[in-house]
Amino acid sequence: AARFSVVGMVSTAVHIMIVWLLLVSTAFPPLVANTFAFLTAFGISFVGNYRWTFGSPGNIGRAIKRFLLISVSAFVMNTLLLAVLLTGEWFSPVIAAIFSGAVVPVITFVGRGFWGFVRIKEVV
Repeated sequence: AARFSVVGMVSTAVHIMIVWLLLVSTAFPPLVANTFAFLTAFGISFVGNYRWTFGSPGNIGRAIKRFLLISVSAFVMNTLLLAVLLTGEWFSPVIAAIFSGAVVPVITFVGRGFWGFVRIKEVV
């Protein structure tokens, strides 16, 4: 759990930092900036979780497919939340993007820990 938390905090921090940098220094719309941030954080999160958190649990192809499915699901939820926050105009785009990015680790923890990196006896 500690390793998962470290990887999650690093990838979430990278996601938030990139979305913030893109929103304050470019003309990217929030949803585009969020997509770039997600893709970067995805790579960091997969490598960190596969190699360090779960100790290279079996077939990397199967693991990345499951990880991608979980991550895309979390990204869709993140993007929907961001769209709602932007539409409601309750927060600035930067605060809305940061808030929506911070909920992803909660969603992915369950999926990755209980399905994405479950070691399955591989048939040789």
